[in-house]
Amino acid sequence: MIVLTQKIKESLLKSPALIQPIKQLGFRLFSSPFKDVEKAPEDPTFSVKDLFHKSGHPRKINLSIGAVVDEHEKPIVLQVVREVERDISGRKDISKSYLSIDGSLAFYKEAEQLILKTDNEAIKEGKVCTVQTLSGTSALRVTAEFIHSEFPDKSIYMSEQIWTNCVHIFEHSGVPIKYFRYLKDPITLDFPAMCEDLEKVEEGSFVLLQTPSHNPTGLNLSNEQWVHLADLFIKKKLIPVFDCKLLGVVSGDLDLDAFAPRHFVEKGINSFIIQSFSENMTLYAERIGALSVIASTKTEAQNIRTHLKAIIRAMYSNPPSHEMAERTQKMRELLYKDLIKSKTPGDWEPLKVQKGLFSYLSLKKEQIKELREKYGLFLSDDGRICMSAINNSNVNYIVYALGCVITGEKNHNGMNEEELMKKPDVNKEDEDEDDENSNLN
Repeated sequence: MIVLTQKIKESLLKSPALIQPIKQLGFRLFSSPFKDVEKAPEDPTFSVKDLFHKSGHPRKINLSIGAVVDEHEKPIVLQVVREVERDISGRKDISKSYLSIDGSLAFYKEAEQLILKTDNEAIKEGKVCTVQTLSGTSALRVTAEFIHSEFPDKSIYMSEQIWTNCVHIFEHSGVPIKYFRYLKDPITLDFPAMCEDLEKVEEGSFVLLQTPSHNPTGLNLSNEQWVHLADLFIKKKLIPVFDCKLLGVVSGDLDLDAFAPRHFVEKGINSFIIQSFSENMTLYAERIGALSVIASTKTEAQNIRTHLKAIIRAMYSNPPSHEMAERTQKMRELLYKDLIKSKTPGDWEPLKVQKGLFSYLSLKKEQIKELREKYGLFLSDDGRICMSAINNSNVNYIVYALGCVITGEKNHNGMNEEELMKKPDVNKEDEDEDDENSNLN
């Protein structure tokens, strides 16, 4: 490496005859190879979290989180998880050696039986290929890479309203993305329009379906609609990619929440099923998930496994070895009742039919901005809120802030602003630490 003094630099810059040959040799003087690298767009979810942490608002509330939290805004950890952690902490037979590329055999066999049930014919006949993944995000990425590699001429269709990272994952894998309609207006599901759009797609296309809870809208298909959709998929030879998060958290019953993928597989539809255990097992930092591919024959499933393992090997090599529904629904009902009681303008009926961790509020961008800057309420950019972030101590303030922003009045419905601005006495010492991994999935 040549170290140039300031005088030599100046001389070279003043002497084109000297510097031109050096440029022709490919040397870059005084120029970084990264000078043309521009700042990448921020992730919408994490950028809202950063704004929340930077805010000095006394009543700030992070309504954009992707975690199930308790009344004190702490991520819930299931008692069974704590018991298992205590059980294994003192064991000396826990191996630290590498798992197989496709993960723990015991784990992924249990995962496929959990989503499809042990008596599923496809499992019995060896038609199911399941691999352990780093939660739902990497399962989506492995799926995207597989589609791009084995079906380079195929597109994936997803709803117009979708978790932004789904778009990023398939874009980065080079899979063309197309969209189907999902909402009639910001807060009403439009199933006929969805079916009309899917009737027009090319045969053999892939379709991303979120179940049991649609993110970000919280508006989900009924069992009857899933049955109708399965018939359409058979007719059009479409391949569903089920993104299954919050199994058991939406209805409180895992069997009810798993209806859609089970029905499709029972109908003989080749499918991809993605499971995340971040929310329903409260294992956010552990990044535990699974990807199941339902093939037509045992040989196909075996061949698919070799491709999935090759993708995983190049991506991350090996995975690591290491009362919620009721509360979420209660908070949804509490928010609805308080909005009606306070006579806050707007159609709040969709809150009664939306299910799962999230709800979709029909708010304008300027209203979302005002809620953040003036009232310390940090919603996602699309108006999505996490119902679990609502509790008995903050619901009045949330309703007050929504009312003020929607009506333009300073003191909506005569609510006492001074009292509402007082922050409840909630222990928040570990706020940053507990929130660190709540948005990863």
